[in-house]
Amino acid sequence: MYSDKLKRMIKVFDITGTTAIRQDLADRLYEILYLELKTNYQPTIVDFSGVDFALCLFLHVAIGRLYNKIPVNVIERKLQIVGMNENVASVCDRCKERWV
Repeated sequence: MYSDKLKRMIKVFDITGTTAIRQDLADRLYEILYLELKTNYQPTIVDFSGVDFALCLFLHVAIGRLYNKIPVNVIERKLQIVGMNENVASVCDRCKERWV
């Protein structure tokens, strides 16, 4: 569907380091993702590689809030989350239940 060259990659590690726990950094990631989803036609990849730990609050602020501003079908089509380790994926799975 889309060429890999057209996809935008956001590396969470570059924003948070190994722990995604700070709300100010979650706000920053949210602002980046919101702008990407509203202005780009290409998919955006959010790469959690290198992030060892994330709080549910961080994920709610950074990603969950998008569901209040952008239609679910747009998020599902344009946002791809990759590179989560087991710990971060488990936290994300628990958080997702409240997003949609």
